[in-house]
Formats: sequence, C-alpha cells, structure tokens
Amino acid sequence: MSECPYVKESGKCPVPTCPVCKANKEEVSDRAKEKADKAKEEGNQAFKAEDFKLALRHYTLAVNLVPNSHVFRSNRSAAYCGLGQYKEALDDAQKTIELNPSWAKGYSRAGFAFRGLRYYHLSAEAYSKAIEMGENNEKTTSSLAEVQKLAKDSGYTRSDEAKNLAAEQDAEKQAAMAEMGCCVM
Repeated sequence: MSECPYVKESGKCPVPTCPVCKANKEEVSDRAKEKADKAKEEGNQAFKAEDFKLALRHYTLAVNLVPNSHVFRSNRSAAYCGLGQYKEALDDAQKTIELNPSWAKGYSRAGFAFRGLRYYHLSAEAYSKAIEMGENNEKTTSSLAEVQKLAKDSGYTRSDEAKNLAAEQDAEKQAAMAEMGCCVM
C-alpha cells in the first residue's frame, strides 16, 4: 500500500478522485494485518533492547502495511524519539492523534517529541491533555512538571513556540514541494 504524496506532506489530499487515497480507505487484508502485527512485536523486542534503529525498521514496515493504525504510528514515534529524531517523532505523534484523538498515548508521544524539539509550552500542553484523557501515571506527571519548569525558564511563550513550529513546518513543506518540482512562492 502506498502513501499519497499530498497526504504525506500536508495531511490532506486535494484530489477528490485520488486512486491512492481511495485504495488506502479500502479494508486492509487479514494477511497484511498479521504481517504488521508480527513486525510490531519484533519492533517491541528491539525497542526493549534499546535497538531503536531496528525497532524503527519493524514499526515502519507495520505502518506501511497498515497506514491507518494509530498504535503502529505511536510505536514508530517512540522509536524516532529513541534515535533523537524528534521532528519525525512529532509527525507520527500528530498522525496518531489524528487517527485516534481519544487515545491518551498519542498526546504523551507528542509531549515527548515537543520536549525533544525544545517546544516546552507545547510539550506541557500535550502532556496535560494525555493526563486529562487518562494517562495519569508517574512518568507522564513527572514529564509534565519537568517541561513546565523548562517552559517557565525558556524565555519563550506558547505563542512564540507555535509560530516557530508553523514556520518550520511551512519551510519543510516548501522544500518538499520544490523537490517534487512544484513552484514555490
């Protein structure tokens, strides 16, 4: 199963009759789900062994087989965090939230990724949402307290962080469009 380049870059496809998006909406075969579950389990084993690169490979296979699984996206986000690739981790965390906005773990993954990107206010917001939705454990509450202190000491406001993030994402989108041969204005 392939991923629409528009969805990959912007999260939405502007083409109503896009064959890639239509195919992705069709039910995933049982065989693909079984392969994805096996890849996830292998990824979990690698993650526990702190082999984040191998975990990332397995989780990416699972995502490629079942792109609309919030669990597979969340796991891959954690692997990216383990590798210090926080931008990619945030992308997967945000996709996790998009796929299942009522799943608290997606917000804690976003909180961790925002922290790695040094967006402490946004991190605190995401951790707060995770706690509000039921992920009220020691790790999440201590992470929230930590980023709240970092946010206070950072000298930036939530608005500053949101503007910086939007500017970064816009620059990345323009670079991707230029790479695809699109006109960038």
